[in-house]
Amino acid sequence: MKICFITMEFTTEENFHGGLANYLDKITQSLTKRGHQVHIITRSSADGVIEKSGVRIHRVVPRWDQKMRLDHIDPIIPRMYYIPYQDFKAAWCIWRYWLRLKRLENFDIVQVTNVMSVGLFFRYERTLPVVTRLSSFRPLWDTASGIPITPGVRVRWWMERIAIKGTSHVFAPSNYVAHLAEREYGLQKVSVIGSPFSIDGEVSPCERALEPFFCEPFALFFGRQTQMKGVDVLGRSVKRIFENYPDFRIAFVGNDGISPNGGSMMEYIKDLLSEYSDRLYVSPAKKRDELFEIVANARLVILPSICDNLPNTCLESMALGRVVIATQGTCFEELIEDTQSGFLVEAGSEKKLEEKIHSVWRFSDDTLKLIGGRAKSAMRRFAPESAVTGHLEFYQRAVAASKMRNRAR
Repeated sequence: MKICFITMEFTTEENFHGGLANYLDKITQSLTKRGHQVHIITRSSADGVIEKSGVRIHRVVPRWDQKMRLDHIDPIIPRMYYIPYQDFKAAWCIWRYWLRLKRLENFDIVQVTNVMSVGLFFRYERTLPVVTRLSSFRPLWDTASGIPITPGVRVRWWMERIAIKGTSHVFAPSNYVAHLAEREYGLQKVSVIGSPFSIDGEVSPCERALEPFFCEPFALFFGRQTQMKGVDVLGRSVKRIFENYPDFRIAFVGNDGISPNGGSMMEYIKDLLSEYSDRLYVSPAKKRDELFEIVANARLVILPSICDNLPNTCLESMALGRVVIATQGTCFEELIEDTQSGFLVEAGSEKKLEEKIHSVWRFSDDTLKLIGGRAKSAMRRFAPESAVTGHLEFYQRAVAASKMRNRAR
């Protein structure tokens, strides 16, 4: 098959190494290895076409043609609508690029992401099947992250809804997000297709000289430090753990987000736990190799998300044999068998989270190793081969349905 992916982010672009970018990197490379031809159109700060591992990447700078009078609207857009307007422009520029590209390439199918409504104009694609992959459910994600719900934010929600409902074939990596989209968008059926996941090579504890903090037992949160990820809940929970366990230490690693008081989450955690600063480590995101070695050294990983979508943080932790404490009813139950391959607690409950950390921190090394081993084994079902097969079967059904509709016209 010849497949084109439409995205607002990819691993070739500066500062884009999150879940969506990494998913696309893995799925496109896996498809290429199977002999399929893969293209990506991505929002970028630089024009041009590059190649990575056999995948052709078309980089598009989101701007209007200079001859268009609409180019001069930017300065008069009200501040609250400026971001959705930029999303709209980027989606339009990518759509125009797609129209030119498909005249040159005989594509079988195109896949768009819901992120930033990049597929907004693909509802006008009539000759090829368009599929949408849901990386999130924006209204819940924004609300849980503490983002002020302005008219501009609501416009972004509306644009995303229009983009998703404008495609005939929608899938998500988790049942949690699939059911949200079905209920809130009135979609009849959102398929669930696992994402490819693997950690290239073996990662063992203490392979390099890590910072002194990581040379003694520690708990770890990593990922974006936001309210949606439950970072503030975790900070308030571990305050009492510090009081009870003189040997308890915790690291927060990941890019900053908004705290409950509207400021920096990293500063919020530092202030909240200032009296235990000698046992606290707060840092922006690390490079991938260094991060994996930190994870491999952690005694346990704590991921108390309020909502999520099978995050890489959990997959990576379990694949590295770490014991994970996560939340119930937020997608983690699709990864973790409670008490067997990790632990689940009520989302948003400081008391339940504190009790679980209190209990697990006392486990013997042998018990943690046993649970971590089960976690590692559970990740085998996310092998790239299985995920690619699921994607291809979905694509084939979409192509067949599209041919039937075209013949009926």
